[in-house]
Amino acid sequence: MRGSATRVRCLLFAAAAVLQSIPLVAAGAPQASGTFKGSRMSFEVAGAYAYWSRTPADDQGPLISVAVSNAAFNAEAFDAFYDPEPVIDTLFADDQTAVVTFQFEPNGTYHGMSYILGPGDGCGFCYDPDVKSTVHISGGRAKGTLAFSGESRTFDVQFDVPIAPKEWGKPLPGDGGDVGNAFRAYDSAMEKGNRTAIYALLDAGNREHWDKRAKEGKLDEYVDYRVEKVHWQLQRARIVRGFVRGNQAVLVVRGSTPIMDHIHGQVALTREDGSWKIRDEVYQVGE
Repeated sequence: MRGSATRVRCLLFAAAAVLQSIPLVAAGAPQASGTFKGSRMSFEVAGAYAYWSRTPADDQGPLISVAVSNAAFNAEAFDAFYDPEPVIDTLFADDQTAVVTFQFEPNGTYHGMSYILGPGDGCGFCYDPDVKSTVHISGGRAKGTLAFSGESRTFDVQFDVPIAPKEWGKPLPGDGGDVGNAFRAYDSAMEKGNRTAIYALLDAGNREHWDKRAKEGKLDEYVDYRVEKVHWQLQRARIVRGFVRGNQAVLVVRGSTPIMDHIHGQVALTREDGSWKIRDEVYQVGE
């Protein structure tokens, strides 16, 4: 897992939300450049996204992660989540979208990297002392170059990207306040299959997609998909923490499903016309 040689990937990441109000892939000018070549796959770097790791390395404080890809990142979509890492892992990276994540200490010192490009091509965490880095952290940005040539990987990467804020926003009260009430109402509506209530609690982007599927005569399939694959048939959901900034909020939740315990995830919400609406969900299995 990123950030420590002694930790291994022990979570089964699975995604949820899909149909984000704001797409994860951005258009426009490249955010990074260069090349990355693994043992089996190589790609041209076109995008980068930087954020503070929410899982500190052993005996260290938070690290700064910079994910690079052959696709451009829409920073606004990832910024909506308290922890962007599982969103990148499960909703962004796929067979066509490669992701390699480099980590740095707050002063810019290179710390290591992780990636999985396919079977036999990746590392959960690796540190090569011969990596040449000019990366520095200044003005809330990560900027510089990384270069290395070895048997398992070769790369020459350049980026200059803003770092998502270390503090997501103002902490919410323990029950989440009005934001928590919106999530609990949504969770209850999903459990009961109350379509009217579910629809009313979705944000404009999700309601637009709902309407489209209804016109296509595919609403039943769409609702089933949201209940089972997006919301994971969540049970005994409880709010662990939450944050708000302006018209955006995020909740960190825990719960279970009919077949799995120890579910944890994030729910992104947006305020529309004075009410909090569900924008996206992403869940994981793990302790």
